[in-house]
Amino acid sequence: MEAGSVPRVPVVFVPGVVHLSGATLAGLRQFKGRVVLVGGDDVLARDEYGRERRPELPAAEKLPFQHGSTSSRTLRERVLARFSEWHIRPAVELREAGAQPAWGVEWRSAETGEGTVVNLCNYRKEPVRAVLLRDGQPVAAQDVLTGSPAAAPLTLAPLEVRLLKLR
Repeated sequence: MEAGSVPRVPVVFVPGVVHLSGATLAGLRQFKGRVVLVGGDDVLARDEYGRERRPELPAAEKLPFQHGSTSSRTLRERVLARFSEWHIRPAVELREAGAQPAWGVEWRSAETGEGTVVNLCNYRKEPVRAVLLRDGQPVAAQDVLTGSPAAAPLTLAPLEVRLLKLR
């Protein structure tokens, strides 16, 4: 946005950014989707030179978050609860037993010429058993590095990294 390129995505999150350049703020004003300010009253309160300003983004929504008193888990729950309202559906989801979103496991998906790949890492101190879902349905996967099928549910050891290709 700083360079004038406005993304074509449904939501832009502004996570606790206090100082933002005037050019980037202009890009946010041109953005056609939903702007979500995450943090306290000081989000976007100053320009790139530290001068106070009012961001004047009337359509922006606020999600309260205060480092030290709001947990990351609480913030995640607040964001996930708004997905349907924001018309967001992840291309791939990772769910634990009981169909709860996997906590402490980072995953990213990307579309390639050969299909969807998913990179996973368990940051918890205990193993996690979870299932990959696409459109709410379990999906089979293959380990990209070994070529072997990834059994469902997946079991990820602490700090284990997996690169999977969905079938």
